[in-house]
Amino acid sequence: MGDKSKKITDILFGVGNKPADKSFAETSAGFLAKNQYEVAKNSSGNFIESVVYEVPLEDIDIGDTRFQMRLPNNDISEVKKSIEEEGQQTPVILLKMKEHDKLIIVSGFTRTRAIQELKRPIVKATIKTDIQEVDALTIAFIENEARKNLTDWERIQCFVMLVKKGKTVTQVAKDIGKDHSTVSLYQKVYDSKEPIREALKKNLINFSKANMLARYQDRLNDAQIVEVVSKATELSVQNLKNVIEEILENKTSVKTAVREEKEKPKRNVTKRRNRFAVNINFKKSGEIYKFNAKFLIAKENKDEVKSKFEEILKEIASL
Repeated sequence: MGDKSKKITDILFGVGNKPADKSFAETSAGFLAKNQYEVAKNSSGNFIESVVYEVPLEDIDIGDTRFQMRLPNNDISEVKKSIEEEGQQTPVILLKMKEHDKLIIVSGFTRTRAIQELKRPIVKATIKTDIQEVDALTIAFIENEARKNLTDWERIQCFVMLVKKGKTVTQVAKDIGKDHSTVSLYQKVYDSKEPIREALKKNLINFSKANMLARYQDRLNDAQIVEVVSKATELSVQNLKNVIEEILENKTSVKTAVREEKEKPKRNVTKRRNRFAVNINFKKSGEIYKFNAKFLIAKENKDEVKSKFEEILKEIASL
């Protein structure tokens, strides 16, 4: 790439006592897009994480799926259609590891696969370097959680992968924004008996039902578990609990317990009118008052809402 390559290298990584002009590199993506990836790759792999690079597909190890969150058989037709019509809008995240010649996908397996099937040569990506595998796995988990595209089984499997890599339940809970008790249940469901795991994996039941089944699995025999799991799709979580307890307490067959649960008359529940409720909390932090309010209102309570807001304004005025 000659002198031009050297000049771009100076911009990206500095020269002599002159530091790199990262702001220029970050704001000049249009000018540098075609060259900066090759420059960075050939200059000690000093990638700038905020830059979106145009990475040749051949430089990505698509077969390395260590960070893949989604099950590999997920449908990619919609992603392919979107990329074909509008181009790749969201960059994938790649990782450069010292012991690998090629880049590894951290997040964006579906997009990369779609680009490969469309026979396009370039993948737009940000590139991370010098991070531990467990941190890359955490990034992959958080990225997928943000897009809300994980099934319950995939989410549980991701949690288990993080724990196996050395993170504690508390650390994982903090990373993914879940409470400790919920994340602890992931391990319990992951360790449940095979019929429960398989039903969850195939998305025939959700996490709540799988957790309910796991709670009672040691009190049911294998045949009962298989039969109850097969009927779980027809029942709510509460109905499922009632069926299991009926089987255990009265030695009823699964078939009979399910039929009786379905035949129970539905209780007439009088719907309560939504009430207006507000919790106000003022907390002084230095010269600043932090104000938190939570409202639950019915549409017809306009006058009450107005009155409550007036009370709030008076409270603020008295500070």
